[in-house]
Amino acid sequence: MVNTLSLLEQQKNAISLRTLLNVRSFHGNGLTYTTSAEEWEKSFEQCDVFVIIGKILLENLRHGLMRITSIDLLIFDECHHTSGDSDYNSIMREFYYQ
Repeated sequence: MVNTLSLLEQQKNAISLRTLLNVRSFHGNGLTYTTSAEEWEKSFEQCDVFVIIGKILLENLRHGLMRITSIDLLIFDECHHTSGDSDYNSIMREFYYQ
């Protein structure tokens, strides 16, 4: 999970170049929380790694289109920028520490 579009592209490219994993990125111009749960499930089945903007993940979790329990590993890139009511904090507060 990243907090900017430039980091999204950087991480997607780095993982794609260094592994054989199927990597897909998600941001406001791609799948968003308005996409159906079925489309997200299909994406989960087709990909090994999601690189996603934090806001998209948060909204998908809030709308029930993704479940935190479906995520095997969640990496918070640039977590040192997390403070207050940031998307990263909201994900942890609302979905991880229940």
